[in-house]
Amino acid sequence: MGTGQVNVKAYKRQLCGLIVQGKSKPSWIVFQELSLDQAPQADQHFGHREDGWTKVLLHLDGS
Repeated sequence: MGTGQVNVKAYKRQLCGLIVQGKSKPSWIVFQELSLDQAPQADQHFGHREDGWTKVLLHLDGS
């Protein structure tokens, strides 16, 4: 697996379809799940390149 930026527009629709169909589970790449109000703390961890803070999922509903 490589790192770097991805062309989101080229893959977003196809990937969302696979997730909705249950054919793809992106959870294996998400290391942290936080509520939106915790975003500033997540940004600090990410900015300091701390282990386990490479992919963060923010829940908009506060859960």
